[in-house]
Amino acid sequence: TVGVSDAELMNSLEIGDKIQVVHDGYILESYPARLSKVYSVEVTEKAMYKADVKHFVCDNPAVSESFTVLLPEDWTVSEIEYPTEGDFTDWGFRFIPKGEETGIDITWHSSFSVRESYDIFPVTVNGYKAEKYSIEGKWQFYGYENGYVISNNFFGTDKYDEYADEFEFILNTLVFGQTEFIGE
Repeated sequence: TVGVSDAELMNSLEIGDKIQVVHDGYILESYPARLSKVYSVEVTEKAMYKADVKHFVCDNPAVSESFTVLLPEDWTVSEIEYPTEGDFTDWGFRFIPKGEETGIDITWHSSFSVRESYDIFPVTVNGYKAEKYSIEGKWQFYGYENGYVISNNFFGTDKYDEYADEFEFILNTLVFGQTEFIGE
């Protein structure tokens, strides 16, 4: 939240816009932190999609995890029922584009493995180091150092490419909360 006298600018801001704030350099000792004096706010990049902020917190007392993401407004979300036999996922959510039955999973794993040959590439997404696992045109997922796995579930279909931009948008807005496993 900023106080700016330019009402037109303030009314044009959308969730997900990237902005540049010019201020006097002083950060007040308050919670949340506030800037002493703001001189200007400028939109440097408009958001690709109208989106909603979604925050998720694990309700399992053995796992202290959370994440926040911007989700395109025509997508829905559902909690994934875990664990299932042979699956090492401890907690997660599925994000589904309107009219589809599957989509993108954001999950947290106490351990995981891939049982198929794949290509692997080190990547950095939204400031987080990850490894991108993929078989071109069939599947892909990102394994983060903190135990999160982001997977595109349009296995071997045209939908895999159709939603690539939304997939990247979601990944580039993902922010992790605590990453501490409290169990044994």
